[in-house]
Amino acid sequence: ADDGDIVLDPRRFAVVEDLHGDAVVAAFTEPATLASRHPGGARCARVVGWRLFPLLHQLRLGSLRINPGGRFGGELYRHEIETLADAVQRTRGGRD
Repeated sequence: ADDGDIVLDPRRFAVVEDLHGDAVVAAFTEPATLASRHPGGARCARVVGWRLFPLLHQLRLGSLRINPGGRFGGELYRHEIETLADAVQRTRGGRD
């Protein structure tokens, strides 16, 4: 499906950890890593960053884990998510 048709519901993010009282959620760019974390299958949606980062910023997360347990990944903390959300706002000018 086109990610433009996806309505992101913040309650649908899987919280994987707590960081000083704030939620840590996961995102996967590698299907194999997602499958290894959820061998029975998992509901997921493909979302482009310009839609994702403003939403994550609104949620005031502790961090976003990218491909946790995978070969390639990392973690973005709240201030980094805010920087990316601000960049989206500047470059897209509020357009959806």
